[in-house]
Amino acid sequence: MYLAATHQAIAVKRQQLDDFVARVDRAYRWSNAHPEEYAAAQAKVTGLPLAVHIAVAKATHMQPVEISDAVISGLQTTADIYQEEGILTQHIDVSQGFDKSFNAKRTPLTQASR
Repeated sequence: MYLAATHQAIAVKRQQLDDFVARVDRAYRWSNAHPEEYAAAQAKVTGLPLAVHIAVAKATHMQPVEISDAVISGLQTTADIYQEEGILTQHIDVSQGFDKSFNAKRTPLTQASR
């Protein structure tokens, strides 16, 4: 999952965006620590059977990923393939859509739980 914001929002609402990112990270930690409760909440929203969500919650470890050159390169490869296949009609430089400064405030979940 990618979190997205406009350049304007980053410039004007940086504090709120930092708070949002921190809340998402806390939600990841909570969902990892409480898979049954997370599954129950998801089942209510989606209408899918609880057992499906429990299986997914127990098999999934939500983890923030630092925006690195490797992450950007991987997404660029995907965009390039989409262009080759005609899904995208022009080249897109995906690096313009990332702001690595958000990495500084994030604590990897493995460190946060120590």
